[in-house]
Amino acid sequence: LREKLKVGGLETDLATEELFNHSKPLHLGEVQKNILLSLMKNHPNPVTKDELMLFLEKPNDLALRVNIAKLKKNLRINIQNIRGVGYKIIWKRIAYQEFYTLFHRYWALFGSDFL
Repeated sequence: LREKLKVGGLETDLATEELFNHSKPLHLGEVQKNILLSLMKNHPNPVTKDELMLFLEKPNDLALRVNIAKLKKNLRINIQNIRGVGYKIIWKRIAYQEFYTLFHRYWALFGSDFL
């Protein structure tokens, strides 16, 4: 059996370090892949900025922020900066009642067109 790690819609096979987002393969560069794997392995705890800097060729704050921003934009995930500590993935499940309320609100506005 292969050990898998799942954080929200993100999943990785720990043996091969293949990444998936909602069951679709992810093709990331080495730096972003390592940052994401580190954040997933430490979830729900933050990863220090210094640890994440180790994945950069030329470690600096701007390069780290750019790589985090690209991950957030391309994967549509929430990565939060914990001031003075580092970064962590935030994954919140929508409670059933919240989903039910949102669904009916959109249905009232758009009807079957919203599906």
